[in-house]
Amino acid sequence: MAHEIFISYSSKDEQTAQAITAALEEQGISCWIAPRDVLPGLPYGEAIIEAINQCRLLLLVFSAHSNKSQQVLREVERAVSKGINIIPFRIENAPMSKALEYFLSTPHWLDASTQPLEKHFQTLVETVRLLRERHGPESATLEQQSKPTALASQEPHLGSLVFKLCNRAPQVSAFADFFIDNLKQRPGSPQIYFIHGEESECHDSLVERLIHTQINQIVEKRWGEQRGTVVFKKPRWPHEGESGELRKQLKRMLFSEFDPAYMDDDLSASALSKLAAMSLKSLILIRHNIYSEQWTTLTRDLIQWYLSYWAEGSNDATGPQFLIFFNVIYSKVKEKSWWKSLLSPQGYGRERIQKEIQEISAAHNASSPCLVLKELTPPREYDVGDWFTRHNIYDAKVQGELLKKIFAASRARQISMADVEHELQTIHQSFIKERSYF
Repeated sequence: MAHEIFISYSSKDEQTAQAITAALEEQGISCWIAPRDVLPGLPYGEAIIEAINQCRLLLLVFSAHSNKSQQVLREVERAVSKGINIIPFRIENAPMSKALEYFLSTPHWLDASTQPLEKHFQTLVETVRLLRERHGPESATLEQQSKPTALASQEPHLGSLVFKLCNRAPQVSAFADFFIDNLKQRPGSPQIYFIHGEESECHDSLVERLIHTQINQIVEKRWGEQRGTVVFKKPRWPHEGESGELRKQLKRMLFSEFDPAYMDDDLSASALSKLAAMSLKSLILIRHNIYSEQWTTLTRDLIQWYLSYWAEGSNDATGPQFLIFFNVIYSKVKEKSWWKSLLSPQGYGRERIQKEIQEISAAHNASSPCLVLKELTPPREYDVGDWFTRHNIYDAKVQGELLKKIFAASRARQISMADVEHELQTIHQSFIKERSYF
């Protein structure tokens, strides 16, 4: 039986979600809510996908709990990708994650955070009925009515990171193989990754892409849907001070990420792992940005010490799995005249830094899995063309026109990934708005 509205909520808000469901069903609006409507014998994940596909609307019960829920994020992402309208119903005044904020670009919220929930039930019912009238008879799903028949068999594949999924296949493939192999062969051992390239090549976009397209699914499969959670930490990389001072700064910053009030003297990796384990997260990703302008001998030595620090005390297969990412960010290359090159000091240029991170990785791979990913380089026109094709955004004629527009500037200067991501985000948002996906 197809339902009209899918209720998306955190399990910690189950009582509130059930009250909302009861109020809607009293008015004749059929709701799908877990775990009540999961059919016996059907895997939970499959049940969720099938239910969202068949519903006309998704109601997001928004709170501090649902804001942090990977399951809720996946449900919202699935609804957006299927062209299903989302009704955000705020039950708590909580800040919103960037991922949900991207999906919920609409300013039209139902806000029950400052008044009793019951006062907003009638407004919610009216909103559902209004959307029902806008999209036609109940017998057809919203997805079927919002798209032309010609596109029914070739629907677009949309999601929170769609504009970032371009020209990073070598890095994604290398990461996936390395990550899975070492989860099997060296469980619990911290994994180290170096991402390097110019700042305009969007290091963090690649990290986000790895989390959402690779890590989340693997973690959920390995640890289960309830325990399979990922937390992303971004502590600052220290660069001012002597060696001992830098080490102490780095350890303190790590501990403050998990407990800002941590007062113990034990700053070992084992103590950090135990502290992190209290957050009940299966995998913890820690990202550091290191800029080439700040790279010195102390930087190299600090990285080497840091890898030894992790290797010595954090190899417990029963604790959280740590992934450590170093975003090595190069300055943009500027052409110099031959005489200026002669006068310039021979400091830490790109080639020297690349050589050192390769040497560091090779030296520490025996104690902790280390991988230097291929350098991030600017996208090419056919990479972006492949992006249009894979995501089925617009027809071939429009795609060609957009490609010419994006790469017109590259005749004067080399286009960067930051430029491409900006253009693709604009195109993506225009496309989903035209198709009434929000």
